[in-house]
Amino acid sequence: MSEPLDAAARQPDRVGRLTLAGRVVNGLMDRYRLEGAALAAAAAAILIFHYSGTDRGMRDSFIFMGFDTERAVLLTAGVGSMLAGTVAGAITNRRLVWVGSGLVGLSALFGRTYLAETMRAANNPLIGHFDLAGWAQSTVALIGAGILLGLGAGILSSQARAGLSGLLLGASRAWTARDFRALPRRGLAIGTLLLTLTVVVVPVLGQMLNFGPDSLMLTGGPAGIPIIANGTGRGLPLASGRPAGSGTVLDQTLPAPWTGGTSSVVQFSVYLPPGYAQDQRRYPVVYELPWPMILYDKGTSIRPTLDGLIDSGLIPASVYVFLSSGGGPLVDNECIDSADGQERFDTFVAGSLVPYVDATFRTVQSPAARTLLGDSQGGFCAANVLLHHPDVFRQEISFSGYYTAAPLLRMSPSAEAPYAGDRALELANSPTLIAGTVPPTLRSTIMFALVGNPAQPFYGGQMTSFAALAKRLGYIVTLIRTPFGHS
Repeated sequence: MSEPLDAAARQPDRVGRLTLAGRVVNGLMDRYRLEGAALAAAAAAILIFHYSGTDRGMRDSFIFMGFDTERAVLLTAGVGSMLAGTVAGAITNRRLVWVGSGLVGLSALFGRTYLAETMRAANNPLIGHFDLAGWAQSTVALIGAGILLGLGAGILSSQARAGLSGLLLGASRAWTARDFRALPRRGLAIGTLLLTLTVVVVPVLGQMLNFGPDSLMLTGGPAGIPIIANGTGRGLPLASGRPAGSGTVLDQTLPAPWTGGTSSVVQFSVYLPPGYAQDQRRYPVVYELPWPMILYDKGTSIRPTLDGLIDSGLIPASVYVFLSSGGGPLVDNECIDSADGQERFDTFVAGSLVPYVDATFRTVQSPAARTLLGDSQGGFCAANVLLHHPDVFRQEISFSGYYTAAPLLRMSPSAEAPYAGDRALELANSPTLIAGTVPPTLRSTIMFALVGNPAQPFYGGQMTSFAALAKRLGYIVTLIRTPFGHS
């Protein structure tokens, strides 16, 4: 009988402990109700920032500015961290809540990307050896960034809240007393000034960021190419809405820029991106030289690859033109106007192909919206044609290219044939030698994106030396190093 009696005696103690615990919890909830509301509001702001697509649009804008995807995500996460700290600071004065909100924002928006980067670094020996100390340093730096961003935003927000509260309280008292002389005039003046500056400055800064710092200084020239579309169909498509589905490929021909050979027409394929048929916007154009699209179909499955990259928002929706030199009299024409006049490929690209594409398809008709692209000899072509026609093109992407005319490099006889021993022609078609002839005022608007393995014989040295030269001359140069070979 003693055990049931003991159990019965202990029952009030258990009830008492549970009651005490409940009181403690309720007390904490009452005491930190405001802090909990601040954290919940900060979390809600992050969710809205993400699910509204705002973070995606901001990321895309950073990518257009030249940042790669991972760094664009990091910058966007930093903005989200400040947003969370701002919301928390508008509700509570608890600095710990500001810091926590900043960390939550950064972690939520960048954590997945950072984890993927970590796994890539740890499991891919081709790109280097994983450094645990370096990873720890990076992690601590990110945590510190979340703390600083949340704290800084919280401080500014709380100060703004205090100022606004004082202003509203003073105005309320003046209204109640019907004494307008008691209005907080200094606060009203500062508030009015800040509001006016916001209304005036923000749109102007947006215009300068979107179209360029000189966009309001110039009139009568070609319109700038915006980062974010302006709703008229003339902007870059990515930021104004992400398409879905598959692109369309049209095979086209034009009269050949050569005499002789096996064909009287030149063939090219035009890839129209997902969404092209559903809207009326204009698109930037990428011109690939001088290989047919089937080469990229076999090597990279280019059609579904472009569809996936565009649908996911990793690259902007663009028209792609794949121009083939097949059928001409020269096996390797290096995309030049040949010494014997039989083939005028360089002139054809800028003088015939571009006008045809602009007249036939909805394109952004500006040099800033035209890019040349090529692999190997095509990499040479892209750089060479761009430097010959900076009034038509402003960007080029070279994969494992070279940057000096074939005869000067003692390359294959077929690649040397277009020059026919004409030394002046060789010098005039060597990007390393003609890069300095472009007017200095134009160089800062021209970009070379050079992709390759710096350690690869021949092509690696060509890439790094041309990159160094172009940078010295004032061009925009993006050097993308890969562990892969020429193909």
